[in-house]
Amino acid sequence: MRAHDVEAFAGVVRRYGADAAGVRAMVDAANQKPEIARVQIAHACGTCQLLVA
Repeated sequence: MRAHDVEAFAGVVRRYGADAAGVRAMVDAANQKPEIARVQIAHACGTCQLLVA
């Protein structure tokens, strides 16, 4: 996603609410803790391992 996409999304939710915009599930998911820790993701991805090292 690009910055302008996020800004447009935030504006729609701000104006109409998550339920009216049909994105309640996405907002709820964003408000939860991650299911996989950042450290675990870094160790699962070869590109990420280069960044961690």
